[in-house]
Amino acid sequence: MTAEIPAVTYCTPEDVADTMDLPDSNDPNGNDLFSDVSHPSYRQVCKMIVSNENQIDIRTHRSWKENQVKNMLLTINDYWHDINGWRSDYYAEGGSYIQLRRNVRTWDPSKGDKLEIRTRMNQWADISQYINGGDIDSEPTELMDSWSFWFDYPYGKLYLKLRLYQQRYNAARITYRYGSEEPVPAAINRLCCLMTASQIMNMQAFYVRVGGGGDISGVKDGIIRSWQEEAGAIFSSYQRAGIVRGTLR
Repeated sequence: MTAEIPAVTYCTPEDVADTMDLPDSNDPNGNDLFSDVSHPSYRQVCKMIVSNENQIDIRTHRSWKENQVKNMLLTINDYWHDINGWRSDYYAEGGSYIQLRRNVRTWDPSKGDKLEIRTRMNQWADISQYINGGDIDSEPTELMDSWSFWFDYPYGKLYLKLRLYQQRYNAARITYRYGSEEPVPAAINRLCCLMTASQIMNMQAFYVRVGGGGDISGVKDGIIRSWQEEAGAIFSSYQRAGIVRGTLR
């Protein structure tokens, strides 16, 4: 049984081969590109790429591929009038607000998106179709159903206007998708290539094999160091800057 090849998004094994300047597979004097019999194999390189994609998402707090969060439990604050004695903020802000991951994908129950509310007697009520007051294609309006929700998709904010539910802890359960639908930026493609190429270069089986046409052990460390420095610079450009504080003079 052939092992499944993981799907990659940020770069391909061919991109990694270009980064490493591997010879074309049609070159009789060169080395083959990644294949079923190469070291590492095509499937192993894909697994490295997927792992590095996850690392990029974690470190940049962003994602350029579709991800799914399943059955996430949410805490919904009490009504504003329970806290302040009036509801103007509740209505002005569009309902109770919950922070999800940024770049929530457009809500679509047919793709597995689901929102449930815990009602009295500890029962779950599926309100997935009540987005924007019940019409998935409409914009949020002032006149909403007793169960209604909407999203600020880019910022990952979920707003709920609800009645007759079990408030606060574990009051809702959601399955949703997130990840930017924009094309993968060239810098992120380059970053994923550099991370994967560095890992491959460090593999004993790889540099012994490539070294058959010439010893690369003397330059390997320098190549990896330059790649890591470039990767670090790209990471820095995508990571959020901290609070700028003044200094005493």
